[in-house]
Amino acid sequence: AAARALGWQTVRCLLLDSDQSDAAIASIQAAENIVRSAMHPVDRWEAVRRVANGLGARLAHSAVGISRRDGALLDRLSRMPPKVLDLLRRIPAEGFEGRMSRSLRVISQAPLEDQEKAFSRIPAGILEDPENAVERLAGLLQVPFITADAAIFDFAASGLDWTEDLFA
Repeated sequence: AAARALGWQTVRCLLLDSDQSDAAIASIQAAENIVRSAMHPVDRWEAVRRVANGLGARLAHSAVGISRRDGALLDRLSRMPPKVLDLLRRIPAEGFEGRMSRSLRVISQAPLEDQEKAFSRIPAGILEDPENAVERLAGLLQVPFITADAAIFDFAASGLDWTEDLFA
């Protein structure tokens, strides 16, 4: 009835077998909540990861309407150390991802051990201002790199490994 009142001719739905496990059912309910409610970005990242753990990444990303690439990014962001996620939760959600995108890219690409070490090097006074603390953390983790197409040598023949920038 609600769809008809909005003038919709069709409604997108996902049909699942009735013999779903309790974990799958909980994941489906979480996916519905992700789509319906306004969540802080950090909570959304973690919720998508929980849904992916219950349903599998492909189905979970389809259920919440995100691409495989965005799902991989959210998974990596949600796996940052708890202290970092708690710091990020203190930043207002409004405009969060736009303001923090460069810092999030740098932080999430660093190994977890490096994230934890760098976090411990941030003075307590700076941690009072979460946006400043995130910028400081990103600065401590910044690793300069050259894109493969800008290299002054034959990148393919060099045997070097590469990492896809999920924020690009």
